[in-house]
Amino acid sequence: LSRREEERVLLQSQHEREYQDALVNIKEKIREAEGPDIKENMQDQIRQWFIETRDATGKFPDYPSDDEGGSAAIFKTKEGEGEGEENGEGGKKKGKKGKKKKGEKKEKKKKGKKKG
Repeated sequence: LSRREEERVLLQSQHEREYQDALVNIKEKIREAEGPDIKENMQDQIRQWFIETRDATGKFPDYPSDDEGGSAAIFKTKEGEGEGEENGEGGKKKGKKGKKKKGEKKEKKKKGKKKG
């Protein structure tokens, strides 16, 4: 390799290391800043699942075992219920509710002008 190519390869590897370090730092900062909120939100969702299941069946459900997926199984069940419905925190679940399918067009009311 020529001298310029060697310098370019060295610079690229240095930038790659800096990029990877920055990714780790950003992930740590996000985890520190938003981790407690995410944890609390997940606990609220699990609590809500227990309450909803108790109301529907009359008894508290068993917590899913590790073989069944643990708490992840609770989130899968909750996501499967009514896409687009409001969840326990007042927000909306992710889904495609409200999006138009191909061929569907939004109807507009046309106001005709009177000719006079």
